[in-house]
Amino acid sequence: MLKKSGIRYREIRQLRHTHAILSILAGDNPHDIAKRMGHSNLLTFFNGYAKYLKEYQSESKLTKFLFSNDDFCRNSVEF
Repeated sequence: MLKKSGIRYREIRQLRHTHAILSILAGDNPHDIAKRMGHSNLLTFFNGYAKYLKEYQSESKLTKFLFSNDDFCRNSVEF
């Protein structure tokens, strides 16, 4: 059926990774994803999927919060 449909064969392991990555991109909680995948701890999850997390590729939410139109924070925090 896959051949007739033109869909390339995938091992079940590849579907597992696809699920994890799509869940990350959808904004699911990493703890919940790791739990669904059966990881014993979050370190296992982050070792494999950290590169797909949006927060690791963009400015942090804390930085945006601290420097969002507040002159007090902008002037009192030095990096």
